[in-house]
Amino acid sequence: MIPVVGIPYISDFDLLEKCIQSLPMDSYEKIHIVDNSNLYGAITYPTNPKVYITRPHHNIGVAASWNNIIKWNPQARWWFIVNADVSFVPEDLVALESAMRLHEVVYMNGMSAFGVRASAIQKVGWFDENFIPGYFEDNDWDYRARLMGVHIEHMPASVEHYGSATIRKNSRYAIENNRTFPLNQRYYVDKWGGGVDLEVYTTPFDKGGSPRDWTLDLTRLASMTWKE
Repeated sequence: MIPVVGIPYISDFDLLEKCIQSLPMDSYEKIHIVDNSNLYGAITYPTNPKVYITRPHHNIGVAASWNNIIKWNPQARWWFIVNADVSFVPEDLVALESAMRLHEVVYMNGMSAFGVRASAIQKVGWFDENFIPGYFEDNDWDYRARLMGVHIEHMPASVEHYGSATIRKNSRYAIENNRTFPLNQRYYVDKWGGGVDLEVYTTPFDKGGSPRDWTLDLTRLASMTWKE
């Protein structure tokens, strides 16, 4: 049984519903949704007593959502972090549970659906919340994991992933993403000396220290948070 399924959400309830419906109720102990929509678009999910919803009332971003899902459920044996636009088949969930008995990190469909243990978070560090609201936080953590020697198991799966559903179906979010995406990309290049799979540095900004280190830039947070 999966201890905690964590799902950041901002829009397109139909895809979220499809995701939840693809998870048999006996396959998990809890689903924890971070509802990043604003107060007036807040979702409810009364039909499933295992679904818990936390509402920041604005878009705190993917990395912050992942971090908080883990922090809010610290006693879980491990966490299954998934995009709201992903759906599964039961056989893959059984295989995931078996794989997580052997590995610290398991990618089911890259980092659109992945299992992670506390030991991996301790080694690699938290997801960098300076990638706001999304994109490149997964590449950053993946690169740090490899630098820290953490094995990542890639598990074949029949995952259906719609991909970038938030910006595909909401023109306002698409406009905001057009503003923040290149800034997140620039931050990644500055941090690692090159783009994804072209990294040069082995510590952030080539300053020494640990690959896991990052400090939240509040000025960046204020300027990068999507306007409601």
